[in-house]
Amino acid sequence: VTAADECTSLVGASVWGMIRTASLEIDPSTLRMICIDTDSPIDMGSFKQVLSELHETDDSKLSDLEISYRGNKRFLRRLSKSEQNIVGDVELTLSSRGSLENLSVSPLKGHLQPIPNECVEIAVHSVGLNFKDVLNVLVPDEAAYLGFDTPPLPGSDFAGKVTGVSPSNQLFAVGDKVYGLSFDMLRSQSF
Repeated sequence: VTAADECTSLVGASVWGMIRTASLEIDPSTLRMICIDTDSPIDMGSFKQVLSELHETDDSKLSDLEISYRGNKRFLRRLSKSEQNIVGDVELTLSSRGSLENLSVSPLKGHLQPIPNECVEIAVHSVGLNFKDVLNVLVPDEAAYLGFDTPPLPGSDFAGKVTGVSPSNQLFAVGDKVYGLSFDMLRSQSF
C-alpha cells in the first residue's frame, strides 16, 4: 500500500496487530492473513484469487502470510531499502517534541570521548519502550515534566555487551553481557 493510502479503520488496524502478535505465539505456517477491502467492489477474478489462496495447500505457495486486496490489486508485506544510508554507529534524535515524525536516525556524535571513571562502554542490543516513552516524544517542550528541564529521549532500560571499561572499573570486563537503566539509550553505543 502506498504512502498516499490512509488507514480508514482503526478497528482493522488493531485486528492486524492482534493477529501479528498471535502469530508470534503459534506456528506461523498455521496462520495466514488475507485482508479484503470491503469499501470498493471486487470483481469475480479477484474473488476467485482470494478463495484459491484460502484453500492453498502447496507449501511452496504459502510463503506469503500477510496479503491485502485493495480494489483489484494484491499487496504483500515487504521490507524495502531505507532512504537513510548511515554507516557506523547511530542514535535516535528528536528535532522537536510534539510528533513521532520528528524522530530520526542520525550518525552517533560525541562518542569518541574517553570512558568516564567507574563507567563502561556498551554496544546496545535492545531497548525497552513503554507508553511513557511515547508521551516523552508527543508532549510539547513547554509541557510540565517533573524532575527534568527537558524530558529525556525514549528508551531507558537496555541490554547489551560491554565493549570498553574505564581503568578504575573493577566490576565488568569487555564481553560481559549487561542490562540496566540509563538515559537516551536508543543508540548503538553508550556509556
